[in-house]
Amino acid sequence: MNMHFMPVAEAGFKSAMANLAGAVSVVTTLSGSTRLGMTASSVTSFSAQPPCIAVNINMATRTGRAMRAGSPLCVNILGDQQDEIAAIFAGRADAAGDRFSAGRWHMMSSGAPALEDAIANIDCIVEDVIERHTHAIVLARVIAIVSGSERRPLLYWQRGFHSLQT
Repeated sequence: MNMHFMPVAEAGFKSAMANLAGAVSVVTTLSGSTRLGMTASSVTSFSAQPPCIAVNINMATRTGRAMRAGSPLCVNILGDQQDEIAAIFAGRADAAGDRFSAGRWHMMSSGAPALEDAIANIDCIVEDVIERHTHAIVLARVIAIVSGSERRPLLYWQRGFHSLQT
């Protein structure tokens, strides 16, 4: 089969993807003893048996490089009142040099940092990293879950943070 693809402009692609709403999480990990983290809206369940999630991450980041090296990770699902933490971990707000100065943090059994008042903390170990282009799909086995509040999730849509309306 001979397939021909027309080039797609990056701006057009980003504009189209802005219409895809997603739950906002802060994905945290370690590099040695240094805590790292970034905001992610591309996290999904991968399998229930065994429990496994998929996290899409930019491999140019320190967080992405730590995951490539097999560091544990924690997906902290944010509630709709945690947009400031999402902005800090996305690099949009000043955290005075330490992103972890916002919120209260503890360590999960894997050693990954967990946000105490997140909707849920999903503690994981990396099983596989599939790299393509600038990003990777990180497949991570879930080893522990801490469920937090029953708040509504924080959503990312049209390049901004939003609350779920029911």
